[in-house]
Amino acid sequence: MKKIFIILIFVGLATSIFAQIPEGFSYQAVIRDNNETLVKSQTVAVKASILRNNEVVFTQTLNAVTNDNGLMTLTIGGTPEFGEIDWTHGPLIIKTQIDPTGGDNYTIETTAPLLTVPYSMAAKTAEKALNVPDLDNLLERINNLENQIEELYSLIGGFEPRDVPFTELELGDCEWKSPLDPENGLPWEWDEPCNTYSLVVINNYEELIQYVNCFGDAELPSINFDEFTLIFAYGVECNYTLPTYIEVQRIGYKNYVMKVNLQPGDPAVITPWQVPILVEKLESGSNVELIVTREIIEDERVELNFEDYILNENCQWINLIYDYEIFDNAKILIINSNEGVENYINCVSGNFSEINFDEYSLIIAWGVANNGIHTIEKKITQTDDLLYNLDVTIELNCLEVMQEWLITILIDKLSNATISLTTIIINS
Repeated sequence: MKKIFIILIFVGLATSIFAQIPEGFSYQAVIRDNNETLVKSQTVAVKASILRNNEVVFTQTLNAVTNDNGLMTLTIGGTPEFGEIDWTHGPLIIKTQIDPTGGDNYTIETTAPLLTVPYSMAAKTAEKALNVPDLDNLLERINNLENQIEELYSLIGGFEPRDVPFTELELGDCEWKSPLDPENGLPWEWDEPCNTYSLVVINNYEELIQYVNCFGDAELPSINFDEFTLIFAYGVECNYTLPTYIEVQRIGYKNYVMKVNLQPGDPAVITPWQVPILVEKLESGSNVELIVTREIIEDERVELNFEDYILNENCQWINLIYDYEIFDNAKILIINSNEGVENYINCVSGNFSEINFDEYSLIIAWGVANNGIHTIEKKITQTDDLLYNLDVTIELNCLEVMQEWLITILIDKLSNATISLTTIIINS
């Protein structure tokens, strides 16, 4: 009698979880006799069973024909009973009994774990449990359930705000309409006060074109409004200009907030501003609130060390022009050579203490205060590459007297640098 060995079993299903899910899977085996001879081109009978905890949950009798290489291929399943298997509870075992003569005398038996239980079968089981026709509808129901939970949390005040990613929209050759253009600009009333703002939510090109001017051959940028929503905030300011900080948060079900912070500007100039951003498609009926703040956000500045430079008793500073009519018109300069220092120093006898300008730079700042000076504090910070700032805080003693002030300090060498001066006046 022939002894048949199953030396390869392949159980698998190559499908996408979004595709039609077949009620069956492929099973293959190579069959040899006890002499290791392939059983070729022969009809064999197979009884296939699926077991859970040694209990049969499905059984099926099939016939297959081996090919010239002794390979048997068949599909297990395809019956209503197969479709009722609960694939979400395991482990499951595949048991095969084979009669090489094609009858019902199953002389060969083998078992193997279903390590590749088709995940699509498990998804199918989930679909039936939830009574949905396909996985797309299942995902939609999950999304709707999530929205209902968010809505409930919003009602009871338990929703945790979360940041919404966004990208700023570039118009290319087109430009945003200005709220300061009464004929062809954004909706705005000229009698409205400064420091006012507005926001619109745009979901199609018909809405977008109301806020954009394209001249000549310029075209609107390509936006996939099926996946994105455009939030457009704009306003008019009298003493603030460009936005320095933008944030979008989801604060509840269909509720969002957009925060824009503006930096100080010229109070004598009326300045329009616009902030267009793209976010992932908002739910229909979503509300977006605009919050505009006007806070000075400090840059990440590096504070630098310095030391005061004191002249000899026989020397004094010259050629520093003090403007007694403009009390806050302070001035500043950087000197990087002893020859440059000589232009601002006069010594009655002797010479001034020379500075090692290979290692240091001299900074001179001066101005006039009109209420008498009590104290002066100073700080130097680096704001960017080759950009520096000297902060001078002057506390006045409230005496009606004009008083000059002068600061001379040494700092590590500044080459090709630019320095600005900020004066802060405090009345004591």
